[in-house]
Amino acid sequence: MSDLLRRWSPLLTLVALALLARAQPQNVPWPVDSAQQQWDYGFWFEQNVPRWQTFFPAHSELRALAVYVDLMGEPGEVVAELQAADGKTLARNAGKPKKSGWLYLAFDKAVRVTPGKPYRICICSDRSSPNPKQRFFWMGLRSSPFCPACKTDVSSGWPHFRYAFIVYGSR
Repeated sequence: MSDLLRRWSPLLTLVALALLARAQPQNVPWPVDSAQQQWDYGFWFEQNVPRWQTFFPAHSELRALAVYVDLMGEPGEVVAELQAADGKTLARNAGKPKKSGWLYLAFDKAVRVTPGKPYRICICSDRSSPNPKQRFFWMGLRSSPFCPACKTDVSSGWPHFRYAFIVYGSR
């Protein structure tokens, strides 16, 4: 059995990577600035229960972001904000995912940022969840090696958890 696994393991790895790449937003005209693209767990969010993740951009202008959300029922729209470290909103957009997966949200215009300084992605929904069967979940990785200095709203209890996101910079 181990010989069989050893022979098939490179092929299985390529298939897994292809599926992961295919699931990401396609035809995005901007380069990836910062990303944590893996998930194995999610935290629910709604209008009054926002979730957030910090990151340190490499580009001086950001154009869009994508978040990996799971949904149950019809919980409304996802509202995403790019915020400065002090909580000031720099850009805001909303979208209604048709199914679980990457939700791509472009900003109306390029957002100027300082590379290497902390910024925050904050998401919530446009309405309260009437019950557990009508909710969004922002997926992430429980033990992520991504950016040890980055924080999330669950860092106190889950210090290594990082939400799944992609931030796109300008060319």
